[in-house]
Amino acid sequence: SMVTNVWLAKPGQEDPTTSIIIVVLVLISGGIRFVQELRSDKAATNLSKMIVNTATVIREGQSLEVAIEDLVVGDIVKLSAGDMIPADLLLIESRDFFVQQSGLTGESDSVEKLALSKMSQSNFDSLLEAEALAFMGTNVISGSAKALILAVGDDTMMGEIEQTLNTYDEPTSFERDMNSISWLLIRLMLVMVPIVFLSNGLTDGDWLEAGVFALSVGVGLTPEMLPMIITASLAKGSIIMAKEKVVIKKLNAIQDLGAIDILCTDKTGTLTQDEIVLEYPLDIHG
Repeated sequence: SMVTNVWLAKPGQEDPTTSIIIVVLVLISGGIRFVQELRSDKAATNLSKMIVNTATVIREGQSLEVAIEDLVVGDIVKLSAGDMIPADLLLIESRDFFVQQSGLTGESDSVEKLALSKMSQSNFDSLLEAEALAFMGTNVISGSAKALILAVGDDTMMGEIEQTLNTYDEPTSFERDMNSISWLLIRLMLVMVPIVFLSNGLTDGDWLEAGVFALSVGVGLTPEMLPMIITASLAKGSIIMAKEKVVIKKLNAIQDLGAIDILCTDKTGTLTQDEIVLEYPLDIHG
């Protein structure tokens, strides 16, 4: 549009209005996406700040409550039922100690962990199967234990998984479909522009006018409004879901979520609490 309406226009007939409108719409599209994702990140950060996690640490013979981010390798941690394991640990003492590793393995069944001196096996296929090791992000179901911190933060198994997920940003199905449509239109434009240029040039003999018209056809086939339309639609969906207290960190994920046919998830402990509640009694005799 800038080429055909400004650079190649006849003197006095320059009209940058269309180009300005397109630029403004593209900026608005980018601005909407930036604002929505910034709000989502801020909401997620505020939610994480509401959860204050501490651990009981033995330092210089005294038990202290220390924030998880202040733990260091070599600290001795005391664990009991209901605690979240704050780091990758080696169990020194244990008593009927069971943990749930569903965050790492997906299995909701609790697993018994033993102190290093009580280990019944020394060979295992995965570190997760090691009886004397407990991992950050898992939860204590019952019992108590003392453990030595082996790794904290990004050096833990959970931290390594998070780093892998953050570094590999695979495009969503929606993004792949939009890219396919865009490339299809671009290929169509690359085919049509030479055809239109040659046909008009050979017919009228005015190659400059034929070039301008061919560029106009190319601009018309270019999906410059597609980002604006997509972002506006997804932003509206994000606003509606935010009213239902759903945090959307990535706008493009909305379309993938809406296209789900079957959602596979663990039920007990995830969707339900493994508790039977009596709503009301019913007399079979009326």
